[in-house]
Amino acid sequence: VHVALGTIYSGLGQTPTAIDELESALTLQPNSDDAHRILGDIFAKAGRTDDAVREYQEAIAIRPNYWQNHNRLAATFMKVGRYQEAEATYRRITELQPDSSVGFNNLGVVALMQDDLTLGLESLTRAAEITPKASTFSNIGTIHYWNGRFDEARKAYLQAIALNAGDPGLQRNLGDALMGLNDPAAAEAAYLRALELAMN
Repeated sequence: VHVALGTIYSGLGQTPTAIDELESALTLQPNSDDAHRILGDIFAKAGRTDDAVREYQEAIAIRPNYWQNHNRLAATFMKVGRYQEAEATYRRITELQPDSSVGFNNLGVVALMQDDLTLGLESLTRAAEITPKASTFSNIGTIHYWNGRFDEARKAYLQAIALNAGDPGLQRNLGDALMGLNDPAAAEAAYLRALELAMN
């Protein structure tokens, strides 16, 4: 009940009351990873990174094989630029959930943040194989573009567009790849489509 109340109060923006409820829950049931994780969420949202990390680590110690505990910790590391710690945590998620795209996708993103394009491409490709998403293909396209592989970038952006045809950013990226392929007419069409989508 205290955990439920803490969640509700947190959603209502009544942070001190939410913390009180969750601390009451932990007094009664110290091994509640849910209470630690939700406390971590509250602290992370408030910018209390060290407190959030502590709570997530407590949750992981109690329930080490639950991927969400790791995911919240990794996201907090990402938010404050602690990319190496985020990478290690996302790697753990891929071990716990090898058939889920979440860990691989996030590992790919944190690799991009560190300019590790090899790990980024490897992880994002695996994520796309498990669950095709426009954002994943867009990131794959960006890696190819940065590496000067413009035709591979074009293909990836087209796959992204097939999954989310209404995103003007994807059309713009496609235009950039087409310019790299020295196809200004096709690039212009993509840019015009991006402008049309952006104005609607």
